Amino acid sequence: MQRTYTARMNRIRSMVTGLTDLLDPLEKQKVTLDFLASLILFQENTRRIQKERQASKKASMQATAAKNCNLKKAERMCSKARKWIRRELPPEVWTEFGFKKGEFAKKTTPGSKP
Repeated sequence: MQRTYTARMNRIRSMVTGLTDLLDPLEKQKVTLDFLASLILFQENTRRIQKERQASKKASMQATAAKNCNLKKAERMCSKARKWIRRELPPEVWTEFGFKKGEFAKKTTPGSKP
């Protein structure tokens, strides 16, 4: 069964609380202050890493949104330029602007000659 980060951290938090309160009876099982300190250190490191991860995720999402916005604007400008190129320049040079060969070839109706 896979648990969420929150559920896992809650289990660790409960264990730290319990060990802190009842450390003496568990000493014969080698649960010492060093063990508890190590557990607390891992808990704090995990929290720090999670916060860094969340900040990184937020920054990544903002960067993605900015990138998509710029792409959309650039594509709109390219669309305008394509219209101008089709109006002003002969089809022979269109490929230099990224048009695919035959992309805007004259369409023929059935029964007519090309």
